[in-house]
Amino acid sequence: MVTKSILFEYFTGNSSVLQKRMIENWLENEKNRNLYYEWLAEWESEFPQYVPDVENKLDEYLSKIQNDKKFKLIVTNKKEVKPSYRNYRILAYAASIVIIISLLVSILPINDIFNKQISTDYGEIKQVRLPDGSELTLYSNSKLTWNRLNFENQRVVYLDGEANFDIKYNQEASKFKVKTKNEVTIIVYGTEFRFFTRERGSKVELNKGVIKLHYKEGKSKKTIALNPGESISLNKENRLTERSTFNPSRNIELKKHRFTFDNTPLSELKILIPENFGLGIVIPDKEIEKLTLTGTYTGNSLNELINSLSAVTGLNFYKYHGRIYIVPY
Repeated sequence: MVTKSILFEYFTGNSSVLQKRMIENWLENEKNRNLYYEWLAEWESEFPQYVPDVENKLDEYLSKIQNDKKFKLIVTNKKEVKPSYRNYRILAYAASIVIIISLLVSILPINDIFNKQISTDYGEIKQVRLPDGSELTLYSNSKLTWNRLNFENQRVVYLDGEANFDIKYNQEASKFKVKTKNEVTIIVYGTEFRFFTRERGSKVELNKGVIKLHYKEGKSKKTIALNPGESISLNKENRLTERSTFNPSRNIELKKHRFTFDNTPLSELKILIPENFGLGIVIPDKEIEKLTLTGTYTGNSLNELINSLSAVTGLNFYKYHGRIYIVPY
């Protein structure tokens, strides 16, 4: 039987060979893997690991270089060095490499050389498989980026938009991380979650496993741990606006190009439609904005979605000059 104390010894590197083998067998059960991630998160909270302050130390080092006096190189034993054929070959190879790199940089943007980016258009959803075997659904009008050179070691991706992640379990690999331009980072201890991050804020919904949400609110750094079925929302200033529970099966609907509403006011369509399909929404009547939607609707295309919503609400959804107007018939 694997207990919390046995796992804590394992995390510190003090387990015996038999204990390691017992833990490996125990982890074959998915329920045990979820418990493993919960105890790992608890262990890391009790015994925080050292994180080097790379940025500040680099600044100190560069400042020291600039302020230090220049040293003279004193040669005490002069020796004549004759050029050799081997040296010429090494210089030729080095020059060739420099020329090739220069050509690549001149042809391709530097980000395209080192980074891999996948994006979706309005109304488009893509299934993406990452180099470590993890899979995700990248939703409409979204971008996902990772470094080609160090992904296997660091397992870090950058998201701008919305995606549903299904992270491959790997006991030996680094923890999976999702970062955003809003200074929000998700550290993954479990397997499946949905993450939304745009200019208006961020939202994460955890389906399985355990994750930690790290974010910066003003000058304060904050961390929140989530359990399956929990949801966290932050506004554009990274202030916590909502913490609630949800039904994980709702995320499965989005993989099928469906949109789920739960007593949602029609005014929310002013955000949902532009983000996913690139068209603005106009609702002239304020009373219509207050009407609510409940249910799941197919959205393989914009026309399919608005036709479904029109049939349910009894309202007229029509396009005019790049906008969709919602009015009574």
